[in-house]
Amino acid sequence: MNIDTVPITVFWRPGCVWCARLRSGLLAAGVHAREINIWQDEKAAEAVRMIANGNETVPTVTVGTTILVNPSVKTVLAEISRQTPVGSSAAHVVESVVTKKRDAFDVTRWLLVALFVALSFLAEGLGQFALSWAIDAVNVAVFFFMRAVRNSRSAPTLQ
Repeated sequence: MNIDTVPITVFWRPGCVWCARLRSGLLAAGVHAREINIWQDEKAAEAVRMIANGNETVPTVTVGTTILVNPSVKTVLAEISRQTPVGSSAAHVVESVVTKKRDAFDVTRWLLVALFVALSFLAEGLGQFALSWAIDAVNVAVFFFMRAVRNSRSAPTLQ
């Protein structure tokens, strides 16, 4: 999505985990922003320091005239949606990303969590405390494994 009516700039620096998360999240949402590496552009670094009380806090994002310091992807998308004219195709796409519905993978993950919790309570009710703890451990492992699989399927690569 290229939103011509709302200019978006992301100030970032190499090695910044938060910058990488924001940039990949915006890319996954289809938002193409102007990206400026503050380590290569002294004027950009100076602008970020002026915004962030003398600190080079990145990512710093400008959406139109709004400045966001270390925002989440959802915050940036909400601001784009707020500034994009209602009824435009860009506003519709951004709004659908902000209010994303759960897909079958997420539903399956949460159903497994609920199933393991129920089994844990059943084992505890039967006096099998060690089994209950083992079920809880498996529950946590399965949850994080499925989250990692989900993230690896949808994570774009940064260039």
